[in-house]
Amino acid sequence: MEGYTTLESMNLLNVTKTGLYFMIDKYNIKTWRGEKWNRLYLDKAAVDALVDRPRRRRRDGSKRETTRVTQWGYVERFYPSHPHANSSGYVPEHKLVAEASLGRPLAPGEVVHHMDGDRKNNSPDNLKVFSNQGEHLQVGHWLNAVWRRWSYRLEHSKSLDKDIRAFASDLRKAIKEKNEDRG
Repeated sequence: MEGYTTLESMNLLNVTKTGLYFMIDKYNIKTWRGEKWNRLYLDKAAVDALVDRPRRRRRDGSKRETTRVTQWGYVERFYPSHPHANSSGYVPEHKLVAEASLGRPLAPGEVVHHMDGDRKNNSPDNLKVFSNQGEHLQVGHWLNAVWRRWSYRLEHSKSLDKDIRAFASDLRKAIKEKNEDRG
């Protein structure tokens, strides 16, 4: 018998695991356990028929949003099969951008930091990956304090070139001191 694994079915149908099990019950999709690794397989023909099914829309006529902003200000994308997806199938966009720029998935415990403090600014230049939360708190927030202090000075400065040179030299000194403290 030919079939799809649970993960393949979730990707094809663009649903979460809970949504997939709901669809298995609702549409009576034939399932079986594979001999290797005891994986759950779904009937290929039934899943293929559901891929092009008519989608239910919201009351206002719109489909599910692919991006949203959380109450804490983070941008999330709908990606239910991703390992970092929450129970609703959304993944923080800064994690997706960091993984793309690193060329690998984030390891467990790695933390992504927004350099400018703006949680909606997910450009690769603004994100820094730390190996753990302790390093993130120690270095990341120290960098934020330096950045905030100097961005205020630059914003309210009359002699911009002089301040930029001073900022660069102060930042070099601060990084050198920080590295000496560690070493």
